[in-house]
Amino acid sequence: MDLNKVLFIGPYHSKAKGGVNSVLCTYQKFITGFSCVSTFPFYYKLVNYLLSPFILVHTIFSAIFSTRKIIHIHGASYGSFFRKYIIYKFVSVFSNKKIVYHIHGANFELFSNKASYFTRICLKDFIENVDQIICLSESWKNYFTQTYNIKRIAVVNNIVPKPNIIEKQPTNNEFVKFLFLGRIGDRKGVFDLIESIAKHRDYLNGNFKLFIGGDGEIQRLQREIKEREISDLVEYVGWVDGRKKEHLLNNSDVYILPSYNEGLPISILEAMSYGLPIISTTVGGIPEVIKGNGFVIEPGNQEMLFRCIKQMIEVDRHEYSYCSKGLIRSFYPENVISQLSKIYIELLYSDRTKNKSCSK
Repeated sequence: MDLNKVLFIGPYHSKAKGGVNSVLCTYQKFITGFSCVSTFPFYYKLVNYLLSPFILVHTIFSAIFSTRKIIHIHGASYGSFFRKYIIYKFVSVFSNKKIVYHIHGANFELFSNKASYFTRICLKDFIENVDQIICLSESWKNYFTQTYNIKRIAVVNNIVPKPNIIEKQPTNNEFVKFLFLGRIGDRKGVFDLIESIAKHRDYLNGNFKLFIGGDGEIQRLQREIKEREISDLVEYVGWVDGRKKEHLLNNSDVYILPSYNEGLPISILEAMSYGLPIISTTVGGIPEVIKGNGFVIEPGNQEMLFRCIKQMIEVDRHEYSYCSKGLIRSFYPENVISQLSKIYIELLYSDRTKNKSCSK
């Protein structure tokens, strides 16, 4: 399909952080004719918040008056939901374009369960009346179909570029290198990980090293590492992207993300593309991609977390690595873009079919 018929809307910026931005930036690299109106066009968050009314108006006008026939909105929870809902309402009222709502938010179920009466009305209106819902996993699809009366829903894998594999650098270190990439805070479970490491430092010493990359509660992380005297076992490497990320993924042995809630994290998929075994949790769509390539545990179970770490240290990890490389293939650009194209064709074709039946 000619993707010149699609206008994407979402938090798109070539240098910004975040999973949705990462998805859109990867779309831009692989979709010919890619066009996106950014709801977060500036690098600094404060500038985006201060100018949000103007950005919103610009986005609405761009969508309504675009020559493209499909508006593909990428959104998450809380503020993101309300911005995208306003865009949806204006576009649906003042144009006849097909609207796709692509839901990324890891906290979406929590957000909807705690929503006010007014917010619940908005959720129902948006999700049930948009032309197409896209979600990230079968578990999310089940949640949406059981909760709402949806016209169309499809699972589309998060897009992951093929890895830039570089042969691992030779080293005299015998320890197993674990990697955590993500927002540093309680939701991602990084402090559970720190506590588990501190409890078992005697075993881990000489066998284990954890590299942590990301933003968030950096001072708290560094304080915890110092107070628990595990600086020889844990190293904070700052924000990670580009070549720095490639280097870490190429030179790590295991990826670990003990999150409390997720959709389907890009970081896990990227780690799988580099053939890393995965240790994560039974939340969101994660169990759907951990099949013979690692372990999933209940969030907050620090003892089980340590057992998984211990097993990864002691076993041959080649089989886990092989499984990761096999499972990730459906997330590569050619497959994801093919999925999207089929959805767009069905939306436009259904419109033509209705018009023909009406003319009869």
